[in-house]
Amino acid sequence: MTIQSKTDMEQAGRCLYDRFHSQVLIKGGHAIEDASDVLVGTEVIWFHGSRIDNPNTHGTGCTLSSAIACGLAKARDLKHDSE
Repeated sequence: MTIQSKTDMEQAGRCLYDRFHSQVLIKGGHAIEDASDVLVGTEVIWFHGSRIDNPNTHGTGCTLSSAIACGLAKARDLKHDSE
């Protein structure tokens, strides 16, 4: 599936959720208009973000996945977006 819009992001997330029965975070960092991500599970939750003009983007996905893993290890909820 080619993802070219926010609707495509949600549809891809639903396909993966339906297949694997696990919440899915679809990253939007390469989108042109913004850098919003979407969490798809029993509900669809958008995390809105703006693009930052910065050449230091290598490893941002690894950093995010490590932060998510740490939060889950601390029994944090995936949709919790502060603290």
